[in-house]
Amino acid sequence: MSFGFANAALAGLLALGIIPPLIHLVARQRPSVYAFPPVAFLRRIIRHSMRVRRPREWLLLALRTLLFLTLILLILKPVYFPQPGEAAPGRQRNVVVVVDATASMAWNEGAQTRFAAACAEASQILSDLGAGDLANVVWVRAEPEAAFPELSPNHGQLRDLLRRAEVSSEPGDAASALRLAARQLEGREGAREICVISDFQKTAWEPFPTVPGDAQIVRIPVARAEASNLAVLRVECEPPRALVGEQVRILAELANYSPQARKTLVSIEAGETRQSREVALPAWGRATASFRWTPSRAGMTPVLAMTGEDGFGGDNRRWNLVEVEDRLRVVLDAAHTETAEAWRRAFLALGWVKVESVAALASVESGPPPAAVFLSAWDGEPIPGLESALRNGTALVLRPSDKLDLARLRNTGLPGLAELAGTARFEPGGNHRVQVTDPNHPLFRVFGQGEHGDPSRAVFRGRFAIPAFPTLKPLLTYRDQVPALAAAGDRFVLWNLALDDKPGGWTAQPEFVMFLGELLLRLRAPAAGGTDSWLVPGMPLVRPLQNEVEQFDLKLAGPDGAAVPFALRPGPGRTVAVSHPTRIPGIHTWTMRSEPVGHAAVQFPSVESDLRTVTSPPEIADGRSTAVADGRSVSTLRNGLPLWPWMLATAIALVLLEPLAVAWVDRPVPWQPGKESP
Repeated sequence: MSFGFANAALAGLLALGIIPPLIHLVARQRPSVYAFPPVAFLRRIIRHSMRVRRPREWLLLALRTLLFLTLILLILKPVYFPQPGEAAPGRQRNVVVVVDATASMAWNEGAQTRFAAACAEASQILSDLGAGDLANVVWVRAEPEAAFPELSPNHGQLRDLLRRAEVSSEPGDAASALRLAARQLEGREGAREICVISDFQKTAWEPFPTVPGDAQIVRIPVARAEASNLAVLRVECEPPRALVGEQVRILAELANYSPQARKTLVSIEAGETRQSREVALPAWGRATASFRWTPSRAGMTPVLAMTGEDGFGGDNRRWNLVEVEDRLRVVLDAAHTETAEAWRRAFLALGWVKVESVAALASVESGPPPAAVFLSAWDGEPIPGLESALRNGTALVLRPSDKLDLARLRNTGLPGLAELAGTARFEPGGNHRVQVTDPNHPLFRVFGQGEHGDPSRAVFRGRFAIPAFPTLKPLLTYRDQVPALAAAGDRFVLWNLALDDKPGGWTAQPEFVMFLGELLLRLRAPAAGGTDSWLVPGMPLVRPLQNEVEQFDLKLAGPDGAAVPFALRPGPGRTVAVSHPTRIPGIHTWTMRSEPVGHAAVQFPSVESDLRTVTSPPEIADGRSTAVADGRSVSTLRNGLPLWPWMLATAIALVLLEPLAVAWVDRPVPWQPGKESP
């Protein structure tokens, strides 16, 4: 701490404090000298009187000296600075107020949200600035924003913006916001200050971001108490792309951000179905509620999971999308092989599969991608639309030809095929049998009890000599470990099973149709938009445009039905529509002539659900940071606490004490005979 003077130019007046002692010494009364015979008697009286009177005169001198000095200090206006290094009296101040506008600031702290409290503190800081001081406000959001392009003396407009501001549902980038604030202060003359007002949520502010430059940092926490919260973290639908009448499993994961175990009611809404159940959550723990839903009609269906309302309602809801279809689209190649014909007959027997030719791939960009492409004799020649379909999530089941260089599969863009090399060589003849490598794989789950037969009891006459590759996981192998059916991830299957209609062959057995159906269900492409759980408020939505006409009829609506603006930008090979950053969670819908053509689920950012705060924000390494209680304390920190009211009160007290001191000094002292001064 330190002290200063508002009128430091008059500090020389302190030298006048010597005047009261001088007057006292010069004007002090001395006893008269009398030429009188009994002088011994008078000397005894004077000595006794002076021994008693002098201490009293010193008290009066002290009071008058203090009064004189207090009046001088009242003129000098002393100021108390709690942090001497922060003092900036008389200098122009350049202040950037960084206000946290992220989702966690929506927590109700008593009668108002933390965000409202932060705006009030920011307004207080701006109201304490002088007319020549410059200021700006920077919002902590997913993309930090500054109220003005640069610092401005228009403090009134900044306070008006603070009054009208609303908290967002976005996560925040604290480091970028502080860098933006530091850039605003570059090259400014005078004191440079960054005031950070936030709840200092742990997930965003621990550790405290590095702030470039030499500006002084002031931290103002607005979180006054611990906040307990329940949140829906995840909604998973299995499968995300379902058939009418197929059972869908819905998993809703919840989190309890509090030190007490809690129970809550979890509900899901899917189509016309609504289900609820109670879930118990341990302290600082998680739990998952499972539901079953059977869709009754085709179309993109939003699935909503929600829990009871609490003081922080933003994360009480979470969405997913399930694309429900009447039939799955499967593309077969035009090769007239026994394998292709066997696939075709099996798909037609299933009833819920729509078989299309490879010519349909040319129009894949104008509609949803097929579930899978089955190629029975591909030699690697380009197929129009194949790469586009694979990029959009279509799976590939390939029985290669003996002319195919396996290295060409790398060009498909499918994961896990980078190590494939060499040419597949077909070996006709023989009676080859297969075995299941992993009986617990989901593909074989339906055959686990044996009631649907055994997919490994068939005999195959002919196979490709394909070596094992580390990235290919065998599902079926021949007895000599040559892969018969191998997968790379969930989008590529290498089919090394020669199909024919001869006795003992696989196609003559009932397991074949069921096995092929199970394989297709495992490979089907995910729902368009159903996996967009990574989309959070503050991020734009992107949709490729299929043709030039679409840009005039395309519209985007938010969860509240309000239009969301978007701009057209050139993309790789075609134009894309890029929306403005989304602001609220929920289902966003792209429409074309009032018909839905796309959906996206924008989710509440789960990192904002844990409302625990940094209990004591750490100091910045170079000592430029200070923590204060509120916005008014910032003014005290910079301009100091005026002490003149205390000086005035002290002067009044001294004036009132002086008559009492004078009365005590001048009161008569009785003389006691026989007592001599030493």
